[in-house]
Amino acid sequence: MHCYQTIISKVSIEDLETIAKTCSSSLVSLKISGFDLLRLQGTLRLASVLEEFYGGAIVEDIDDPDKYFNADIYYFPPKLCHVGDFIGLFLKHISIMYAFADRLKTLDLFGAVLGNYAHCIIRRRLPNIEILNTSTGIGDEGLDVLSQYCKKLKVLEIRQPSDRDDHDRYRVTDRGMIHVATNCIDLEYITVCMMQLRNITLLAIAENLKELRNFDVQMMIWQPAWMGVWQQVDGLARECKDLQRLELMFCLFSYRGIATAVTKLPKLRYIRVHAYETPERRDLCIMIRPEWRIQLCPSSMGLVAYASLGNELYDYPEKVLRLN
Repeated sequence: MHCYQTIISKVSIEDLETIAKTCSSSLVSLKISGFDLLRLQGTLRLASVLEEFYGGAIVEDIDDPDKYFNADIYYFPPKLCHVGDFIGLFLKHISIMYAFADRLKTLDLFGAVLGNYAHCIIRRRLPNIEILNTSTGIGDEGLDVLSQYCKKLKVLEIRQPSDRDDHDRYRVTDRGMIHVATNCIDLEYITVCMMQLRNITLLAIAENLKELRNFDVQMMIWQPAWMGVWQQVDGLARECKDLQRLELMFCLFSYRGIATAVTKLPKLRYIRVHAYETPERRDLCIMIRPEWRIQLCPSSMGLVAYASLGNELYDYPEKVLRLN
């Protein structure tokens, strides 16, 4: 049952309990929004085979602010292994997760209000985690702990929080990503918002993450790269042959270097780049393939290319130029 991030104001807790009771032997996924986690205990007890749960909210009671601190009052189904978006989850609430943390395979904490210290605490309890979605609040220290305790990680997504203060306080840098690339060698998918991406990080990724299929990085400090950085992109292409999707937003590589790297990625199906220079046809000609659709946007210094066996599209905006 998926009603995640959907306004369902006419659905009550009693309705959810009725659904859970009626479908107790078949309800394996429940994604909802805006319901108090404490009031959802009846639903979770009835959904005995539930494996995936998203959307419980921590709604503190002014008259009884301590009611969320007692982890013993919570019940979670024994097969629960995919959890996400505990809205309003602070450091003082994370003991709620201790009962099921060691069996989690998927965890989405982007909606939680956790600082660097809280991330470090919870990461130590996730030995079986495979998919993690979080914010830059994890910081380099959190990534260091992650790399030590979460060896089975396959998907890592780190996005910028909406709260500017959190973004300024906790930052992901090369140090944290090098720890991850060196120790979490089963990673297949990386999306990360970081301060800078240096040669040494790309080298660590290229040398260790042989199964990498998706690499999406957005840089927060934008300045021209130093000599040699495009060679590391080239090295990434040589070592990560299974790469299918590549996104480099505000990254400081030349388009000539990107085009050279693309020629060495036989399985690549999509690439999006926003670099520090305007894309020129002469720099990109070497990446032309019969099945590629290459679109340039000189005004925003952007490039999008994707593989397609369908007919060519002709409804491009005027500011978009087709290379082939």
